[in-house]
Amino acid sequence: MDMDVIYEVYEASPTSMEDLERMSLYTVLITMGGYIAMGLGFTHFLVSMVTYANAIFVFQFLVNLSFGFALLICNMNMGSDSRRWTLLAGVFALVLMALGGAVGAISGLIALIGAVLGFLGVE
Repeated sequence: MDMDVIYEVYEASPTSMEDLERMSLYTVLITMGGYIAMGLGFTHFLVSMVTYANAIFVFQFLVNLSFGFALLICNMNMGSDSRRWTLLAGVFALVLMALGGAVGAISGLIALIGAVLGFLGVE
């Protein structure tokens, strides 16, 4: 992966409460879904590998990591074409819910609510 993309996503992501206050509700939910998928997915993966090593945990970790990061990319590009990026975030959220295990279901549901609100134009 190109390191420039990682830095761009990092720069576009909120880093303080003031940043969150300036964001609309749907972008907060999409961003939160991405962070939950990546952070909690990593924690779940470590605990699962320590207690019971299984290949499904590796798959769920990769799904949570990649689609959580995709949600953050959607949030980064939200200003250019909001409806298209919220639709894409909704697709990523559905994939998280279907393939990400318990963590993916939680984070995908949060991101899906944000994507629907964004698609409908609710600020």
